Amino acid sequence: MPPGDKQKNALRVLLTGFGPFSTFEENPSWLAVRALHNAVLPGQSSKQIHITSYMVPVSYDTVLAGVPGLHARPPILPSDHNRDTLPPPPHGYDLIIHVGAGDPGAVTLERCAHKTGYRLPDANGKFAPIVETSPAPGPNPVDISAAERREIQRLRSDDGTAASAAVVRGFGPGFEEFDDVLETSLDIDGLVTSLEKTFSIKTSDDAGHYICELIYYASLAEAQRTQQTAWEGKTTKVLFMHCPPTEKLSVVEEVSRTIKAVVIGILSPPT
Repeated sequence: MPPGDKQKNALRVLLTGFGPFSTFEENPSWLAVRALHNAVLPGQSSKQIHITSYMVPVSYDTVLAGVPGLHARPPILPSDHNRDTLPPPPHGYDLIIHVGAGDPGAVTLERCAHKTGYRLPDANGKFAPIVETSPAPGPNPVDISAAERREIQRLRSDDGTAASAAVVRGFGPGFEEFDDVLETSLDIDGLVTSLEKTFSIKTSDDAGHYICELIYYASLAEAQRTQQTAWEGKTTKVLFMHCPPTEKLSVVEEVSRTIKAVVIGILSPPT
């Protein structure tokens, strides 16, 4: 099949994994996602599913600057992404899945993401943008929430550094139209039900208030924004998945298999 026909007929999926952080020279999420780059999966009727993968640095600035391009028409990928792939689809990806390292155990499908509450520093030691400063902070403005503490454990940080709760950080100008919490439109409960007998998989309502949740909120918001001008009503489905924080090959391979099953379950569900 000529390359043009292959691109025209394929359902297109973009997978993102994160770059190095803390003690991980290679992020487990990127290891699982990288293995699927240029994979072609069976799809509905004559349409196959083509996957493109690329790595995102653990950086607030990079995420905020780059995510709008992923939802552009045509999408704009970073200049340093792997060139060994099909060009981005002119009318946008059918599905974007962001993957990040999470807790040990099951792969986790995240239901939602928050607009604010990002107090932990990124891999460069930088914080998320300030949205507003509270004139009357609570009695313990630097207390770390349970979600943040889990993220610190994931990062294996010893000092528990977090910005003051008196300063609200996250999404400000340009995101006024979006709700404080955005949810995926995908039926992740049904997806887990269909896959849990074969894969270790679950859902979650708490993505951690870190880079993982930030990229999820940004992507959900941009998908909504782009929907207003979508070609022939086409919209991009968005999901975030947490994978176990290990570089062990057997686990990484199982995560890759789980991601493939999730992609097929979303774009080519059994009839």
